[in-house]
Amino acid sequence: MNRPASPSLLLLVAGFGIWSSAFASLYAANAIGCASGWQNVDVGPISLNRLVLAVLWIGHLSASGLPLARCLKTWRSHADQGHPSRFLSASALGANGCALFATLWTGLPIVSASACL
Repeated sequence: MNRPASPSLLLLVAGFGIWSSAFASLYAANAIGCASGWQNVDVGPISLNRLVLAVLWIGHLSASGLPLARCLKTWRSHADQGHPSRFLSASALGANGCALFATLWTGLPIVSASACL
């Protein structure tokens, strides 16, 4: 008998783990960049500080998409079977979607606000 893979509890918190990593690393990189004067070093049309922050943010957004895709796959496999872990799949999908949005929201000031005052 083949049982569909059930989502682990780790998937339920994976997205917010990535969000917290993004929040802490963006905050730290901004502090280090401002203290080191990276806002005065131009790399093409943007400053080095903004470039480092953007790379960190995009990396975390990409990483945040991985558990979301896994949750979506698991949720779809449980959709038509009435599987008992369908609730866990839906909860993990919702939590990871919220975490992706939180990661996106957290990094938006990178593209719109001054990094160092």
